Amino acid sequence: MTEKCYILNLSGPGDHYLVIVDQVAWDWIMSNDPGLPPGKTMGIGRGQLSSWEDRLVPDSLKERIEESGGTVELTSGSWQNDRALCMIDAGLECCDSIKEAMDWIKGHDMELVDDWEGCVY
Repeated sequence: MTEKCYILNLSGPGDHYLVIVDQVAWDWIMSNDPGLPPGKTMGIGRGQLSSWEDRLVPDSLKERIEESGGTVELTSGSWQNDRALCMIDAGLECCDSIKEAMDWIKGHDMELVDDWEGCVY
């Protein structure tokens, strides 16, 4: 069976990354659950958080992110994008062009299912 993959297209001032991720990473990034600590909500009021450490990082990604010296710190306005940015440092396949990404995917007998655009800041 062909493994499914996804492309995160992340760009910002002077930077551009095409990161190929698997189903586990994709599902975590696209999750509607921001991984807040129990009993907390997003916001700037009393008892609300504007940033927090994600408690839902899949084990397979958490190890890779920690090995690069990172943590998954999320913010209320961009928690999906924050998760996607962590994939740059997680040691996953990064490509410089769509052609390079498609060649890599084909060479690894994978199927591209979807893509997502985010920002580097």
